[in-house]
Amino acid sequence: MRGDDCAGSWMVPFYPLIGGYQLTPEEANDPLALIVTDLVPLIGALDNDVISHHREAAIGEFNLLDVLRNENNGYPLSHAVTDAIALRDRLMTLYVRIRDHLAHTARPHLARFAHDIGHIIRGHMEWAQETSRYRTPENAKTGELHHATGFTVDWREHPADDNRQPPPLPSIAWWWNHIQTAEASQPPSTGPLTRLHHRTTSSRPGRPHGSAGSRARRAARAALFAARTPFPRDRRR
Repeated sequence: MRGDDCAGSWMVPFYPLIGGYQLTPEEANDPLALIVTDLVPLIGALDNDVISHHREAAIGEFNLLDVLRNENNGYPLSHAVTDAIALRDRLMTLYVRIRDHLAHTARPHLARFAHDIGHIIRGHMEWAQETSRYRTPENAKTGELHHATGFTVDWREHPADDNRQPPPLPSIAWWWNHIQTAEASQPPSTGPLTRLHHRTTSSRPGRPHGSAGSRARRAARAALFAARTPFPRDRRR
């Protein structure tokens, strides 16, 4: 439910359009494709709940952190943040597991789709650190500006929770069952990963493909993104 209550879900279909490829009906309805389509927005939503808690608390709203505190007899907010990040990282571990499995076994477009939508996660984190929505949030009821101190995100090599088993949440636990079945029935090949071909031609007839410098800059940005680790250490306001 939380994954559907955020902006991430409507962004997912844009990736094939922007990339210039199309999933076949069979690929789009592959169980692992359906899972990552829901999984990636959910990860973004959990990140958002941690990032935006100070803003929502200022206007009397609540999110995952408040739910965790309520379910755990009002334990400290810092404990709720720790537990929320652990759940988020377990989901992120699942996403990386599915993405890498598809990179070894799936047809190129499905493998690319599973890879591409992961940019939603990092892009959201980058945006959230810069936007005034969280640095100077406005009270939607009064119009008053709350000057927050902001926050930083430290990244680490390993997740806070790397458990490969599902959490005790029936609504999503079946996701782990599908990847376990897929891994058992179709182990990764020993060959190279599926090549993810990115369109470099312009959509405008007669336009050049770009200078060597612009291509180098795009390649550098792509390499930088790929090198970044996917697990935030914490988010300090």
